[in-house]
Amino acid sequence: MNATRLWPIVEQKYKGYAGYQQRTDREIPLIFLDRGFVIEPRAVTLDREAILALAQILGIMLDRLFDGDDTNGWNSEHIIDLEARLTAPIEENGVLIGIDDAALLLHGMAYTEVMSEHLPWIDSVRWVADFVTQELRQYWTEDEWQRFTL
Repeated sequence: MNATRLWPIVEQKYKGYAGYQQRTDREIPLIFLDRGFVIEPRAVTLDREAILALAQILGIMLDRLFDGDDTNGWNSEHIIDLEARLTAPIEENGVLIGIDDAALLLHGMAYTEVMSEHLPWIDSVRWVADFVTQELRQYWTEDEWQRFTL
């Protein structure tokens, strides 16, 4: 699936996304998630602070799931598994995550950004989202991202 075909569905289902997209010059990424196994695994090295921030985002995502909110196809098993891998003692060569895990984290960050739009610290949220996005995306080529999102 591509973003052009998905965007009208997202706007219809999640009303806040359309309004936010109109009020920002940022492109909101759309990624179709299908959990089966780790796809294109990589050993990713992240700072402790980045891991803690990502664990918080995963916690927010789990809260939304457990509250019964419509959560963009998130899967609690995937979130819990990823959180366990991220917060386990870090090996010398990093944490094993797949492009699907990175996509889930990016999706959670985009959700958090949209939901934080009216908070006074939105600029900090945006800065962290941009930084972590750059950090996560660097482990896969643009071709791998394109193949994953098709």
